[in-house]
Amino acid sequence: MNQQDLELVDEQLTAYLDGELSAQEATALEQDLVVDEKLRLRLAELRKAYELLDDIPETPHNQRFTKSTMELVVSDLKGVHSTAPLVTQKSNPTGDWWAWPRGLIWVISLAATGSLIAFAVSFASLQSELGSLGLYSSIRGLQDVVDLETAAKLSQEAEVLAVLKQRFGDEVVPLPPASRWERKDWVQSLSSTQISRLKSGRDMLNRMDKSERARWIALQSKLENLPNGTQIQEAVNLIGKMLDIKPRARDELEGMNQEQRIIFLRNELCYRAAEYYTQHLPTADAKALDDWNRNSLNAALIQEHPSSRSNETSDLLTRLLFLKRPGFDRQEELVEELSRSLTKTGAKILEGISRKEDQLLILYFWLFPDRVRGEQVILDDYENLDKGGRKSKESRDRVDLGDPAEFRKNLREALGPSRRP
Repeated sequence: MNQQDLELVDEQLTAYLDGELSAQEATALEQDLVVDEKLRLRLAELRKAYELLDDIPETPHNQRFTKSTMELVVSDLKGVHSTAPLVTQKSNPTGDWWAWPRGLIWVISLAATGSLIAFAVSFASLQSELGSLGLYSSIRGLQDVVDLETAAKLSQEAEVLAVLKQRFGDEVVPLPPASRWERKDWVQSLSSTQISRLKSGRDMLNRMDKSERARWIALQSKLENLPNGTQIQEAVNLIGKMLDIKPRARDELEGMNQEQRIIFLRNELCYRAAEYYTQHLPTADAKALDDWNRNSLNAALIQEHPSSRSNETSDLLTRLLFLKRPGFDRQEELVEELSRSLTKTGAKILEGISRKEDQLLILYFWLFPDRVRGEQVILDDYENLDKGGRKSKESRDRVDLGDPAEFRKNLREALGPSRRP
């Protein structure tokens, strides 16, 4: 390259450093810098010379391009500061560098070498971060399901998962695109809640030892390559989010085999979906519930407690929800009858709740949505009787074995003066 060509290259690089190139010209230059080592070296020399001579401040375009990368968009997500790939038109600048003072050339050469090393390290780090985004968002759910077979079976609960997806909205991180370059822009589209979730997943992985981290990386890679991997990963992410709002449920998962884990997680998924469904019942389901309540449930409950009148059904049902005694042996028959009249989504949610006490509670919520909040407080108080060892057990027995008509009074006495349901 002759002196004139070198001057043209330097003029373009200088304009780039000064922020005088158009966005299109700057992008073209940045693309060439990625593949042209000598061009990057020349840019590094000019930048270093600028710093040494203190002629101009940090460049706008350098800031613009660097901020487009994932690690600066999510500054908390990365602890590494990178020198992003900067570039323009392909060229091969090898001009007369000896026009520069020899001492300055020596300093610039050392700086350029350091810049290239830093660029290589940070670029590799950036690629690793972009490649791990899927695992960052799903690591919590993967730990809950443990294996892909469990995740695949739960992912078949399409109607239930669709309701949960509406419930959690942008609290769940959407699946990142396959292309790592597209992931940089994808990160910029995330909400602060989603960014926080990615950071949490990253921190969790960093706390693991090497072998444990390798296990989850391998599992995520296998998941992403499955034909139905997208559907399964969405289910995994929703499971992780669901159990985040009920951390005690994770303790119950300890020691479960695969079949038990599937039943437990399906119950939790359906129960959480049913809670949201309470306030979003379709007209068809609301009508089916009303007909079932008047024509089937009332008669069954009054038959179980002949002294009760029809207009006392809601109070009777409240007692049945929170007491182990008296029992209610027609629950399964009645639930099956109701399921046949519900929409597909409503039936899937109700049938997926395997624990009878949870199922009764959801039926109560669906039948009396306006009373959910107040009764939920009572339920929480009742469950709190389980805490505290022997004394709590005795308190709960007094409530369970007491007169159903005195349920609230018995619960208030068991809780003591600090809580009044």
